[in-house]
Amino acid sequence: AKERGKRREGKAEIDLDAEYDEVDGVELRQLLQFPVGKLGMDIERNVVVKVSDEASNAKDLGIKTGWVITEVDGKEVSADKKEIITAITQVFKGGKPCPIRFRCPLEDNDTCWYCFRCTKFLEKSAFDVEVMGAKNHGQRGCASCEECADMFDEEEEDYQ
Repeated sequence: AKERGKRREGKAEIDLDAEYDEVDGVELRQLLQFPVGKLGMDIERNVVVKVSDEASNAKDLGIKTGWVITEVDGKEVSADKKEIITAITQVFKGGKPCPIRFRCPLEDNDTCWYCFRCTKFLEKSAFDVEVMGAKNHGQRGCASCEECADMFDEEEEDYQ
């Protein structure tokens, strides 16, 4: 029993704010705990497109536009706003905070954008910046994906 107590003391609690998982040198995964209440962010598909300017959970946690939601309460979610909001609401209804895992660019200086078609963070130079710069983060497609979409006459709605 004494030995078990020592092992238990040696185990550190998971610090959700500090749990980083580097993916490929361009992006990382970050798990953040959202307290029960208003999120303070808008999403399109699974991409954060707006963070409230007012005091909010998202602002307090340092969420940025362009981050991608991949998990809610330990369960993987698809690029579906309704599915994500439903999952978060279910956790909040239980009266407990909601852990949300994000994919985000390693650098916080707008040099990488997320392509919703190939689901990757890429250097900004991989995008037609004139066209895609006017779109929100959930609508940006890299030049390669957009060229393929044009060849097959795919519309953005096909990816929603």
